[in-house]
Order: sequence, then structure tokens, then C-alpha cells
Amino acid sequence: MRLEPSLDQRVEAKCFGPCHLDDAVHRLPHRNSLNRHGDIVGGDGLRMLTLLTAMNDTRNLPLIPLLFVTLSRGDTSGLAEMLSAALGRGIPSADWFLIDGASGATASRREQIRREARASLFGDLVNFLHTDLRAVWSPKDLGDDFRKPVKSKVPALFISGTLDANTPPHRAEEVRKGFPNSAHLIIENAGHQDALRSADVIETIAAFVQGRKIGNKTFATPVPEFAPPPSGQ
Repeated sequence: MRLEPSLDQRVEAKCFGPCHLDDAVHRLPHRNSLNRHGDIVGGDGLRMLTLLTAMNDTRNLPLIPLLFVTLSRGDTSGLAEMLSAALGRGIPSADWFLIDGASGATASRREQIRREARASLFGDLVNFLHTDLRAVWSPKDLGDDFRKPVKSKVPALFISGTLDANTPPHRAEEVRKGFPNSAHLIIENAGHQDALRSADVIETIAAFVQGRKIGNKTFATPVPEFAPPPSGQ
């Protein structure tokens, strides 16, 4: 197993070049899927796996620095495990991509995406497939009227994790401007998929559903502890 440098920057060259997986694959539960998809993970593939791992559940965040350390030393076993987990989760249905594709973005937002992607180590991969599939499936763009801020006096509850890369708290606050009868629960150190781990959060949601006034609240959850590199490394 080896790591082939393909990019200019030192970190990118060590951690984002094409990775060859060989015997590491055969020790994994989804090894057949890995064999069918080949044994090479390119730079964009590694970036995407990193994003998906970090955004799905912040309990995976401590594995990211360890992954880069081991890859820089030629060890692809951690990457093989991450790829196996991603294949085991599968991919969303076509409806999911089509809905996002139809929702689209304003011209100013698309320009912002292009501008920020040039300076980001991950480029535009957080929007992976949406732009490509729009070109293939051509979903009808719902237009800027659809994307106007929503306004409603209906009671609404917003829930955000401070480590949520998809819908961070400041985005919820933008939407809340149109919801005068809303409350915002912010869970510190939580991501997109694991914001409901706290029993206190669940109790607060139940109180809201029962029609009780809850107000804005912040909940503390443990800070992720980064996994140390293997002994001797």
C-alpha cells in the first residue's frame, strides 16, 4: 500500500493524492463492495469521504487528523475502514438530488460558491453531485421567488449544532428572521446528525410540541477528543 503524491502543497501531496488499497480492503466487512469499486481513492474522493465522515456524526471528527497522520506514513487501513463505512451507508435516492437541484441558488449565491471554492482545500465538494446532476437530469429550477425568505407566525423550533457544516446556527438565525414566534436550540459540539443525543434537548422538544413556551436555549455536550496516533508513530 502506498500514497502517490499528486498535488503541489505538502499536506495535499501527502494526504490528498491517489491512495492504493490492497490487503487493508480484505479485512473489512464491506470488502466485496470495495473490490467492485476498485482499489484507488483519488484526491477528490478522499476529500468527499472526509466531509461525509465529519458531517454525518461529530463522533467521527476525532478520526480525521488520525487519518491524515496515518496516510502521510503510508498506512491506508484507516482510509479503507472509512470507505467501507461510506459504502455501507449507501447513497440517497434520486429524489433527494432532484429536490436540491430544483431548489437551486440565486446568481449571487452561486458566485459566492465559486469564489470561496477557489480558496477552500475542499473546493466545491460540499455541493458534490448537485451541480453535475443538474446538468444531466435538468430539473426545473423553481426560481428566485421560491428562494425568497419564508415568513410565518406559526410557532417554529430551530435546532442547530455548533459543529454542523450543513446548517450551522447562523443560518438558522437568518431563517428565524421570518418567524417571530420561534425558538432556537443550539447544541454545542454537535453536528448535523447527532444534535439529539442529549436527554435535555429531547425534553425541550417535547415541551415545545406540547405548546409550552421554551425560549432560546444552549446545551453543552462534550468536546470531541482527537484519537492519538498508533503507538510508536
